[in-house]
Amino acid sequence: MKHILLFTISAALFAQQQEPFQDLFSDIDNRGMEAARDFMYLTEDDTIKPPLKSRAILRLSVLISSEENKSHEVVAPFLQALGKNMHPKMDPLVRESTCQALASFRKTKSEDDALLLMEKILESDFEEKVQVACTLSLGEYRNRPETATNILLKRLEIINAKQSTDPVDYAVTAQISRSLGELGHRKSYIPLMKILQSRYPISVKKEAQKALKNIQW
Repeated sequence: MKHILLFTISAALFAQQQEPFQDLFSDIDNRGMEAARDFMYLTEDDTIKPPLKSRAILRLSVLISSEENKSHEVVAPFLQALGKNMHPKMDPLVRESTCQALASFRKTKSEDDALLLMEKILESDFEEKVQVACTLSLGEYRNRPETATNILLKRLEIINAKQSTDPVDYAVTAQISRSLGELGHRKSYIPLMKILQSRYPISVKKEAQKALKNIQW
């Protein structure tokens, strides 16, 4: 049954690849979470082109975010499928979209697993857009401020230890600062102050300064 379903989805998506102006993703909007159960399998389909796969992942993540009664039967398998997208051989666009989609698992029964996956991503995938997307998603976990803050600070500590002048590290540090500001946890205060007193460029220090204003005591 799964293979038949996957073939049907892949055929529809292949048709869209041949006719890029035909928006078959309106079907996701019309069917809602029913479509989510079907489309989660496409994350494992290597025959689908990265831009189309990316779009489907993000659309599905929006559905999960907007669903009041988030079904664990849908959310858990989708998260598992997304985890497979983080293989280094996967297209960077798909990996970036996966990180963006992880924000949608906030306040679901799978949020602990999503947080763990983001922690692993920050430790192993050093593509700039992937790192930025992951730190951005962590900033959405305002219901889990301490856990998300700890993950961000762990990555920041590694960057600081390198004393790097790499623009990628600057971009990631800037987003880490913004996300720490969104979370507002007091653990961020000293690390953000250290950014202000460090080698970072003015653009990064400005993000740290703004974040400090949101720290809760």
